[in-house]
Amino acid sequence: MRACNRHWTMLREAIIARGLGAQIAADSDQAVAMAAAGKMDPLCHAYLCIALNTVEVLGFDVCSAADAQALVAHQCEVCPLCFMHQMCTCARPDCQARIEVWIERAADEQLELRAAKA
Repeated sequence: MRACNRHWTMLREAIIARGLGAQIAADSDQAVAMAAAGKMDPLCHAYLCIALNTVEVLGFDVCSAADAQALVAHQCEVCPLCFMHQMCTCARPDCQARIEVWIERAADEQLELRAAKA
């Protein structure tokens, strides 16, 4: 699953707003190295939480029913938040904003995780 630019930027800004910007990896190689060392990039971790919650809510239909392996291999090109909005049938005018609350919650969780480790 891959976040669209809009949602990735919103998540990045939410992480930075919580004072965790200095802990964001400079690139994917650094993020992998951090994870291997047991230090999770808060931006990547927050995104992973959102992606996993999307799968939990919607199942593997996030990519396609026929290709659940793409999700596991991180080859799915669907933004989980955009997909949630697309799949929602509530017809409420604030639907997208309600879904985007996941960004704030995921960012808050990163702050709580780091506070718990301190």
